[in-house]
Amino acid sequence: MADLRLSIFNDAQYFQVKGEKRFDAERIKTFLYERGIASCPTVIKAVREQNNASDKFLKIIETVDLKSRTGENAELPLVIYSPEVKPQKHYLV
Repeated sequence: MADLRLSIFNDAQYFQVKGEKRFDAERIKTFLYERGIASCPTVIKAVREQNNASDKFLKIIETVDLKSRTGENAELPLVIYSPEVKPQKHYLV
C-alpha cells in the first residue's frame, strides 16, 4: 500500500493517524467512496497461526464466493488483496 500512498499522495503515512501506528479508518473510507472503490472481506473463516495481527500467518479455512456476492455480470476490473496472503482462485474474477 505504500506505493499507492506515495504515487497518489506523495506521503507513505497518508492513511495513518498522525503520530500513531494505526490506520485512520475514516480517511480510508472517504478515499474509497470518492473514487467509487468497493471493499469487502474475502475470507469467511481463518486461523491465526501466530499470535499477531499479520496476514502472513493466516491459514485460510473458508473464502467468499465473489461471483455470488457481485453477480455473474459484475465488472471487476481489478481485485486487490493483502500481499502477505497467497491469492486464491476466487480472487481472480
